[in-house]
Amino acid sequence: MFKIQNRSVLVFSVLLGFVGLFTIGLVIGDRNRPIVTGSVPVDDTDASDQDFVYDDAETNLELWLDRLEVNNREVYRERAGVVAAADIQQGDVVIDFASGTGFFTLMFAKAVGGEGHVYAIDIAARFLELLRTRAVDEDLTNISPVLAQPSSIPLHAGTADLVFISSAYHEFDDRFQAIGSAYNALKSGGRLLIVDFKDLPENANDPLKSHVAFGKAQVIAEVETAGFAFVNDEIVDGFDENYLIVFKKP
Repeated sequence: MFKIQNRSVLVFSVLLGFVGLFTIGLVIGDRNRPIVTGSVPVDDTDASDQDFVYDDAETNLELWLDRLEVNNREVYRERAGVVAAADIQQGDVVIDFASGTGFFTLMFAKAVGGEGHVYAIDIAARFLELLRTRAVDEDLTNISPVLAQPSSIPLHAGTADLVFISSAYHEFDDRFQAIGSAYNALKSGGRLLIVDFKDLPENANDPLKSHVAFGKAQVIAEVETAGFAFVNDEIVDGFDENYLIVFKKP
């Protein structure tokens, strides 16, 4: 009888040890997922499970804020018009795909209200940490920054009402993977909004635009090939260098 009790204690101790190791593993594995709040429906092919790690240790946040959040940048100057064109409703779930410094994420979070949610997807952890700080400063509890693989949205299928891509479509390493990932993340009837630079001759002299090698027509063709239906080409007052296109998932 005494020996059986000892075996029980031993088995219990071993199991307890495994539980402890499993818990430690979860904490360590979660260290690189900077989530602000809420339950994130992360897909099994999450960035933390892949070989790719974006090294953004040298990312100068002040430099990027100076580049992206200045009124001489058309998309930032006309950001209110872009959000209005997005026609976001209270309670919507929005994905800001390649969210960068997160200024649109913050605006979307206010637009969806307390019943809605915004997922900021980016490959740069420092941008997501910046967004976490800004969300806390603005008392926004409906934002989840999610670290991702390039050209990928690591969320469950049918998560969102809207996927938004601003000034990033031309940057994706694999545009077809990116659009396929957006299609998968959207609910049936969900919308995809793409804001990007027009293919203009003067782009050659601008370091932020000189690599833009295609225009709106090619974007529409590629997105339609992925299964989206073209809805319209929204007019945003003040847009001369950019366009905004709306698509819908059938």
